[in-house]
Amino acid sequence: MCRVVALSRILGIDPGLRLTGFGVIEQTGQKLAYVASGVIKSGEGELPQRLGVLFAGLNEVIATWQPDACAVEIVFVNVNPQSTLLLGQARGAAICAAVSRELVVAEYTALQIKQAVVGHGKAAKEQVQDMVKRLLALPVAPKADAAEAGSGRSPLRAIASRVGAWYEEGVRMIGRITGTLVAKQPPQVLVDCNGVGYEIDVPMSTFYNLPALGEKVSLLTHLAIREDAHLLYGFGSEIERAAFRE
Repeated sequence: MCRVVALSRILGIDPGLRLTGFGVIEQTGQKLAYVASGVIKSGEGELPQRLGVLFAGLNEVIATWQPDACAVEIVFVNVNPQSTLLLGQARGAAICAAVSRELVVAEYTALQIKQAVVGHGKAAKEQVQDMVKRLLALPVAPKADAAEAGSGRSPLRAIASRVGAWYEEGVRMIGRITGTLVAKQPPQVLVDCNGVGYEIDVPMSTFYNLPALGEKVSLLTHLAIREDAHLLYGFGSEIERAAFRE
């Protein structure tokens, strides 16, 4: 029997006027794979010309890597209104480049991206970096030069935006969590995975079979995404998880 698995290539964009990061990943069924990443630099000059450079650069990226869809981070007002305005215009150029190539564009906040990738919206950059490396099976994270790091625009963040979007769309990315059990109080447990703590709700049938604090634990998981929260549930067996999903 031959099974056909759908494949899609997706572009994530982290917009910025001076530097715009991009990342491309491939989704094959439930698996993600890193394809490419980089930064487009607008250079010096007047605003219209710099926006034109970003637009042309992203058009070249799309023509080269042929993505099927695109995700762009949503920008909020910060303490500097002028910087926010310029960033918004760069974001507009990025969206126009994607739309001009007839790509479907999804928009996500930084909070949504962090919640989707790591599990909570206030995750540190290092936590997002570690999870993206894990999900894409990368030996190291895509590197950013000093200028990129200083600006906050990076290929990694662009990749994270697309990974987060993939999660938001309902694909189950985290099927099992294995780590150290650091706390348990019915019906919730806290599992540490290399410095990232996961709060997981478990049924009592799972809770009573947990190991002692400080010992290794492995739970099958299910993520429920709501507008106000992401809830992670853990189960000791596939039978328990399957019953929960029915």
